[in-house]
Amino acid sequence: MHKTTSVKIKSFFSDCKIDIHKNKNKFEKLLIKKHGALAVDFLKCVDARVDNNTCCDPYPIKNTTLEFANDIAAAFDCPRLEPFFQWIINENFTNCRKFLEIGCDNGLISCFLARELKGSSGIGIDRCKEGIDLARRRASDLKVTNIAFLNDTFDSFSKNNKPGSYDMIFASLVYHEVIQPNPCESVAPTSDYFDGISKLLSEDGFFISVDRFQTPKSLIDFSKFAIASGLKLSLAKSFLLNFVDGFKNKERLVLTVLSKSLKGTPLPSDILSFFDYNAFLESPSAKLINSPVVAESIYRSLTRKETICKVSTTYYKDNVTEDIDIFESEGIFVVYVSSEHGDKSLSIFPLVFLPEYLQNIPAMLDERKTIGSVSVWQNNDLSSLKRLNAI
Repeated sequence: MHKTTSVKIKSFFSDCKIDIHKNKNKFEKLLIKKHGALAVDFLKCVDARVDNNTCCDPYPIKNTTLEFANDIAAAFDCPRLEPFFQWIINENFTNCRKFLEIGCDNGLISCFLARELKGSSGIGIDRCKEGIDLARRRASDLKVTNIAFLNDTFDSFSKNNKPGSYDMIFASLVYHEVIQPNPCESVAPTSDYFDGISKLLSEDGFFISVDRFQTPKSLIDFSKFAIASGLKLSLAKSFLLNFVDGFKNKERLVLTVLSKSLKGTPLPSDILSFFDYNAFLESPSAKLINSPVVAESIYRSLTRKETICKVSTTYYKDNVTEDIDIFESEGIFVVYVSSEHGDKSLSIFPLVFLPEYLQNIPAMLDERKTIGSVSVWQNNDLSSLKRLNAI
């Protein structure tokens, strides 16, 4: 994270009077010592909801006081919000005139957005009255004047507001509540959720969702619901938020960006590729195969959808030729290297990495030309590249 960005985010948390905790046992003990029965009731409610899926809504308890809500945020919210806020700053959304946050809770995200999106005005909505009361107090304490908060459900709000009213709509950890709702409440069907977002979003606006997707299929289903409502998923803008929570657990949330104005539509294989991208980068053994037998076996078993590039280099030093074959298969592209000495290796990449990889090919060729004679064939009309650039 850039130092200036990090300072800005930490300054925001400090202004909110939030001190981030890093140890679960210490956090829970301090919480109970400081807040007594309130902390005990909250922790019991969270455990009951997670373990038994029982009708226990932690949000009214969490939002009893701003001090208590801030202490909860220190462990549960701030670790995931830090990379999200960093993404918002880096994207530099300068054309946003009006934004909406669905499920704003006690206003942490909405107040940050109101600070960061200069010249804009925003509205945060939440079904929890206690959360809205604290959100208003938070905005007042921070002297943030370009944000308002309403105690309302999104179903009701979307029906009572004009189409195309918002340039940006945010929802953090809302979608999984829609498809797996709290047993304490009834929720509108998933299609109504996306229809409401599509209605309120301006033609060139963005819907930004941060949520948990346990499997690639769940992300594909999310995309299908959105597409049916006139929204399209932008893999180029979407992002994986990786962080360590307040209890030292590694977590990954998917930040998806959707819009009405996008030209392309991602295929399921593109979404699968995006979902697995981080796993490829974190596990070198999964993307690079050095065993000649295994590399050749996988290479010959893959279905070739499109050849991307072929490079043949004859080295000056020993006159040995090495060949590189780069091609697309289902949801991936591979780089197969073989030489006259019998050396073989196979590198496997998610397809969404292809545009970035292609930018590195000229430098690779220049380097090879200093040590050998090089011949190149490159496909300049890649259908996969056109599709990826469109989304």
